[in-house]
Amino acid sequence: MNLKDKAIVGIFWNGAGKFANQFIQFIIMIILARLLTPEDFGVIGIVFIFTRFINLLNETGIAAGIIQKEKINDQDLSTLFVASTISGIVLYLVLIVSSAYISNFFQMPILDPVLKLTALTFIIGAFGIVQKSLLNRELNFKEVAKVEVVGSVCYGVISIILAFLGHGVWSLAWGIIAQNVAMNLLFMFRSKWKVKVAFHFANFKRLFNFGANVFGTNFIMYVGGNVASFVTGKFLGAAPLGLYSLANNITSQTVGRLSFIVGRVMFPTLSRMQNDNLRFQNAYLKTLEIIAMIAFPILVGVSILAKPFVMLLLGDKWSCSVFPLQILALVAILTSIGTTVGFVLQAKGRSDVEFKWNLVTRTIFIIVLLVTVRNGLSTLVMGIAIFYLVTIPIIIKITYSFIDLSIWRVMKRLSPTFFSSLIMAAAIYLIMEFAFSSSITLMRLIILIVIGMIFFIVSLLILNRKQLYEIKESLSDSIVAEKFDSLI
Repeated sequence: MNLKDKAIVGIFWNGAGKFANQFIQFIIMIILARLLTPEDFGVIGIVFIFTRFINLLNETGIAAGIIQKEKINDQDLSTLFVASTISGIVLYLVLIVSSAYISNFFQMPILDPVLKLTALTFIIGAFGIVQKSLLNRELNFKEVAKVEVVGSVCYGVISIILAFLGHGVWSLAWGIIAQNVAMNLLFMFRSKWKVKVAFHFANFKRLFNFGANVFGTNFIMYVGGNVASFVTGKFLGAAPLGLYSLANNITSQTVGRLSFIVGRVMFPTLSRMQNDNLRFQNAYLKTLEIIAMIAFPILVGVSILAKPFVMLLLGDKWSCSVFPLQILALVAILTSIGTTVGFVLQAKGRSDVEFKWNLVTRTIFIIVLLVTVRNGLSTLVMGIAIFYLVTIPIIIKITYSFIDLSIWRVMKRLSPTFFSSLIMAAAIYLIMEFAFSSSITLMRLIILIVIGMIFFIVSLLILNRKQLYEIKESLSDSIVAEKFDSLI
């Protein structure tokens, strides 16, 4: 199977696995929102600011160095494994020592013991970085998807049981531990590479030259992605942070991260096309179409149906999350496309551009948050929306110049999907206003979702039949090729 087919199969399995994973997490979130309070989610939101640093480790120069390097040897892998383990232990100790100070800073006493427990994820996660990166390098996203689904199930089972028994925020904390243990054990067992403890400084130095910019970029992205939660928790308290975290998770974690999911396929694939801009453009545009066809209708639908969704499924205690959910869903339409530029820059070996851009824009972002938070959560969310609407088009234009791609061409390619989403939104709105104006029941909400899907699919078939056919044929051929290769 050639590289193009491997990429398409990778996107298929990555997307299918992530869809299953996100669906499971979505159901878990609804159940936990019923059992827990916004304050509980707010506390764990602060915890995530620090413990999700493990995700930064997983996607730093350690992972990027393994994926981007044309040839990787056993010395490289063992060196990176030792480096990741040491950094995990150091970060664990740092968080243990600083947890009391963090708790005092946010004036949340429960933070101290919860942080001490969840800090274990730094060490646990370090043991699976190399193995997961190798699976990504081989475009074996089917195995990665299976592991992530198992991790989500473990998180859900443990968290829901403990929440039902009345353990509050501890149910979320132990769920995180269970998820990390299950995933990293499976990554170790699924990978062909077995752990070897050896460190070669020369190998580390070569890999670090590329990884340093990626690490710096991801660190800045991490700070930028979590600073809103930090500011909200500090100035507005646990409950508003819980409301913001819920809205942000539904958009960025459920659908908005789709670009990151597909990007895990894009990076190793595009890295092998970095010297052929024409092939690079075609592969990238087709990837954007796949992202748009999934993300656009769901995000537009979330914005239109935010109020009945929150009131029916989550309850009155979450009513103040409706406006943030609507705004963040609309912003995620742009960010789902905009965040792909990072993978383009890394594939072209220009991670330095991404690093410098994020260093500047994240500084501006912090200023925006500090100015808007004083007027409450709604103003904060509007400030976030304006920031992304201004900055993302700029970095898109800069990035596309490296592959000789015009923004106009991208807009033209994605316009059928965008207009189909608007037609879907109009249909849902009209039915809500005139047919279901009295009240929205759970059955009526389901009917609205089904009608919206029908309008979107029909509109897309009318406006974008040719591209749909091309994607269908490529996907079908690639899956057939994969099955054939597995037989021989």
